[in-house]
Amino acid sequence: MKYRLRSFPFWLVMLLGVSTRMSAEESAPMEQTWEVTFVASKDSSPKVIAGRILIEAQDGGILFEDRVGVIWNITPDQQISRTSGEGTYALLPADELAASLKNELGESTEIVRSEHYIIATAGNRSHAEWCVELFEELMTTFLAYWESSELSLELPESPLLVVIHRDRATFAEAARIEAGPEFAQANGYYSMKTNRVVLFDPTGNRKPSTNRRSPVRSRSDIQRFMAANPHVIATTIHEATHQLAYNSGMHTRYADNPLWLTEGMALYFEVPDKRVRTGWGKIGGVNRPRLDRFRKSLSGTQTFGRPIAKGTGENSLLPSLRDARLTSLVADDTRFSDPQAREVAYAEAWALTHFLLANHRHQYIRYIAKCSEGAHLRWKSREERLQDFKEVFNVTPDEMEVDLLRYVAKLGRR
Repeated sequence: MKYRLRSFPFWLVMLLGVSTRMSAEESAPMEQTWEVTFVASKDSSPKVIAGRILIEAQDGGILFEDRVGVIWNITPDQQISRTSGEGTYALLPADELAASLKNELGESTEIVRSEHYIIATAGNRSHAEWCVELFEELMTTFLAYWESSELSLELPESPLLVVIHRDRATFAEAARIEAGPEFAQANGYYSMKTNRVVLFDPTGNRKPSTNRRSPVRSRSDIQRFMAANPHVIATTIHEATHQLAYNSGMHTRYADNPLWLTEGMALYFEVPDKRVRTGWGKIGGVNRPRLDRFRKSLSGTQTFGRPIAKGTGENSLLPSLRDARLTSLVADDTRFSDPQAREVAYAEAWALTHFLLANHRHQYIRYIAKCSEGAHLRWKSREERLQDFKEVFNVTPDEMEVDLLRYVAKLGRR
């Protein structure tokens, strides 16, 4: 059987995009460096990049990671030449990464660096400095939180890259060109292709608690702005959590990472904490918007799309034994790409994650470790995903559902 790599829309490789089924064979050792000349489209000029081959299909198509960390899907008809290089593959040194990013985005872009991050911002430097402090705090907390003998995570091998556009309008235009109209409506995203978090500076239009269009510049201005806009903190942490998970050994780019797992985890981490100077610090707080959306989906006589027992309190959430929507959440990612089902899918992913970490943390970590073993471009069937879940948690999603609903019924009461 011959395997082929084929072109696919950019938005498919953004987190939340739909995984495209492509079969391929592992290439030669990934430490080997290569120089590839190719054309990205019929109307573009030839491009030369150096890097490593992640996957090579039998027809000659390749999945190629360059030295800036961008992954290219290069089909046979796009390739002009390929030559082996000297030495082993490595990302560019930090100084060269920063220079490359500035060269790509323009001289007006300012670089803000820390030990583990490089931010290229067209917005206020004080906002970028707040972001980089938050990212460093997240990295330390994230790695400590998941420390386990069954899950081996490591610091990223190179600084992680973040792009911050001047304002929402410039972000939306860039996102539309790079990722498509759906991402132009977002508040930020993590790109699996470029391995970057892409945000915009929300502080440049007005000072907090005023209607005057004067910029937020000082550190105290930033802190007041974030305190008044916790959704900005949530988005920033959410996307940075995705990036960190894909660069610490938890997830593999272009592999089968169940979206209920990746999104549920980011939603679990994103909850702001007003008691902390940066606006974030507590892991696993109640994500009130997601909890409310989850409960709203259970209102009336439906729970996960099936009848429930009428009543009050906890009993009103108990389901009857029919085909459950939770199974579809675990089995595949289609509901995350359905505009009509997406918000509920997010809420369910958060609720399931919160429940599992509170009651089955050891098994949850084992499940992460199992998913982290996935190979590039190999997606599992619905049956395989459900089998993985049952193998780790010893129950099917259906069998776990009643306990989940009882847990959520008591969660976040005030």
